[in-house]
Parts: sequence; structure tokens; C-alpha cells
Amino acid sequence: MVRTGRRWQLAFGAVVLLLLVVAGVVIFWHPWRVAVPGSPAGQDVPVTRSAIPASGEASRGNLPAGITQQQYDESARSLGGGGGREPAPAEVFYHLGMTRMGLKQFASAAACFAAIPDDAPGIGTVARLREGRAWLEAWNAPRAERLLWKFLQLAGSSHGVRDNDVLEAFDLLRYLLGVQLRLERQREILKAIHVTGKGDTIDTMLYCFPNLLRWDSSQAIAWAEDFLKRSPEDQALRVAVGRFRIRQGRLDEGESMLEKCCRADPDDLSALAGLLACHYERDDWE
Repeated sequence: MVRTGRRWQLAFGAVVLLLLVVAGVVIFWHPWRVAVPGSPAGQDVPVTRSAIPASGEASRGNLPAGITQQQYDESARSLGGGGGREPAPAEVFYHLGMTRMGLKQFASAAACFAAIPDDAPGIGTVARLREGRAWLEAWNAPRAERLLWKFLQLAGSSHGVRDNDVLEAFDLLRYLLGVQLRLERQREILKAIHVTGKGDTIDTMLYCFPNLLRWDSSQAIAWAEDFLKRSPEDQALRVAVGRFRIRQGRLDEGESMLEKCCRADPDDLSALAGLLACHYERDDWE
């Protein structure tokens, strides 16, 4: 997709900055680097990945998990096209990652993308998006979310990032936040999509008429449960499933889950709101 000029870049940068501030990330913009004290998901995220040699054969110690030297060499030959060009390891890792995605080997794909430094020419930024997508497909919501926010942060200060990649990150975050019932944060994503002018009819309807969104569908509940199975200690997912239990009428189970969440984080307003809903359903006003 052809970029729409400097005005689009400035607007996009403003939107990303707004989203990251809302997410609780403090950003210090600098011509050469971005410092991130903490990620939206509550863990520190390094800005630059460990350096990978720019050229030459990757050693076994540098290969991503699940990738053999033979697989690396075959991928490198495929990229070289028989013309004697020696692709950089980052290119080979990206090719291997995309191949593993096609084979639905998502953890292996994520490891390949993770081996690509943020500053790898042409692919470092988008590798974070691909890595996030791989973890999403592997049902690891916390890792996926951190990487998607990381991609948006890098995209806000990078050139040559495709509009479609940015919209994909927005769409995946919208989905993750919806599954976790973090609907206020999800609305910020919908606003960002709306501001770009590139959303579809559903995006516009959900942004303009948020009450149309049914948050307690059987599919949404199943997604949240599947994510929680892979990340049983994730606070946001535990709160979401607890609130879903209340909505399903499984009050004892939901109350127990939400009480544990409140003990883990007494300032979690979503967990407290879920407990209030439980007491309301019990007609308990004390």
C-alpha cells in the first residue's frame, strides 16, 4: 500500500503516542532511541534484541529453538536463489518463521521471529508483529499483547511500515482486549482505527455504537477460557473468566476467582466491578 504522506505519519504517530500513554507506558522520544520503563502488560520489554551476526553461517548456539542447522542452510539457499547471494541471518530467520506459521508450528515460528533484532533492516519492526501473531495463534495472550504494543511503538518511529501491518496490530489488540473484557482500552483501539479512516463498517459501528457489542457470547467465553489454560496466572484473563462466570450464573465459582484476583491486586477495578456484580446478583447489599 502506498503511504499517504507526511500528514499520515504525523497523525499515526500521535495516535500511537495516545495509545501508549493510555496503556501506562512512559515514552521518551529521542532521535536515536526510545526508552520504555515498562510495557502495558506490566513487564519490561527490551527495545533492541540481542545482536545476530549480519552475515555468515549461524552457529548452532544462535539458532532458534526447534530449528536445525540443516533447516537453516536450506532456507538460506532458498533465499539466495542460486546466485551466490548470502542472506543475512535475520532474513533467514524471518523466512523460517513464516514457513513455520504456514505449518502451524507457532512456538517455533515465534522463536524464529524473536531471533531478529528490532533494528534489522526492513524486517526488524515487522518481526515484532509476526512474533506477536505467532504467540496469539499459540494462545499466549500476555506475550502476544506485549509484542503487539512493542510493534506499534517501533512503528511510530520507523519509516516504511505498511499501513496494513499497523491495522493488523490494531485488529489483533482489539480482539485480545475484548476477550479480556478490557473494553475501555479496546475502545481506544477502535478510536485509533477510526482516526486512520481505514476501518471497515464493523469497526465504525462498534466505535460509534459500543452498546452493539455483545461481550458475553459463548464464543468470547470459550476464547477467554482457552487463553487462561495457557496463561493461568495472568491477572486480566483470570478477571475476565471470573466475570464471565458471574454472567453465566455460576456465582460461587466467579466470586471465588474474583476474590483471589482482588487479593492479588487490590487496585484492580475490573475485578472489584465483577465482585459488585456478583453481590448484586445475590441481592447482597451488605
